[in-house]
Amino acid sequence: MQARAFGLAVCAGVACALVYGALRCVRRAVHAGAVATGLFDLIFWVIAAAVTSAAGAVSGVEGLRLYMLLGALCGFLLWEAGVRRAACAVFGALRRKKERTNHGEG
Repeated sequence: MQARAFGLAVCAGVACALVYGALRCVRRAVHAGAVATGLFDLIFWVIAAAVTSAAGAVSGVEGLRLYMLLGALCGFLLWEAGVRRAACAVFGALRRKKERTNHGEG
């Protein structure tokens, strides 16, 4: 049961990283100041707490467990350090290829 809960916590961490990335894009797009950045941070932490709690509830974990928090942290770091960078590299290469193709046709 703990392994399943840890796996769900890792998935919750990845979901939290996706939310963080989306909020980061919005914050940059609106050129958020200090107050707006604080609000975005608060929104992130509320969502992160809800997602992590939901993962615990689905897995049947009662109460706050350290391995759930570590799982969420591992998922977040997995996304930020690995998957996001790889995805950005792939999408960046595809975008550059498309731009070269479009410039050749024009």
